This record gives sequence, C-alpha cells and structure tokens, in this order.
Amino acid sequence: MHINEVVELVKGVDPALLKGIPDKKVAKIIREAFVQVSNQVENTEEGVIAVPGLGRFQIRKLEREVNGQTVFNKRVIFKLRKAVTSDTAQDQEAEREEA
Repeated sequence: MHINEVVELVKGVDPALLKGIPDKKVAKIIREAFVQVSNQVENTEEGVIAVPGLGRFQIRKLEREVNGQTVFNKRVIFKLRKAVTSDTAQDQEAEREEA
C-alpha cells in the first residue's frame, strides 16, 4: 500500500479531519509516523511496542547455534488490533475527551 492510498483512505473516512492540509503534507506526516514506528521496532531488543489504532509488535531475541557459534536473531511478531469501525473509534475518542 502506498502512502497516497493511506491519505485517500483517511480522507474517505473523515474528510473534515484533513480539511485545509495539502495531500503532500499529510503524506509526509504519515510517512514519518511509519518511519518512527519502524525505528522503535528496530531499536528495541525485546519487549512489546503498542501502536494505538494499529496493533502490537512483540519483539524477542532468539539465540541459536550455527557452526559452533552462538548467533542472535530478532523475531518480530505483529498482532493487529481488533477491528473497530470509525464510528466506534470516534465514540471512544469522545469518551476519552470527556473524562
């Protein structure tokens, strides 16, 4: 999926959300958000990184032996968040703002 497709998806769900912001700027913001998530995953040796609205990255360090040498690998498992309709997400956001 290309960044421009993500921009169009967001605009399709809530056109007012991006009103007045040029598509190129929105694409740049989304791209940078993805880069930051990727950097967090890359720089985390072990643990869980939760990305609200997206899911969780579970990161584990694996140790194995290759040709008599201990080799460490990183395993990243992504678990998608439960599907939420945009109406439900907006209701949840409104509840958080009221609290």
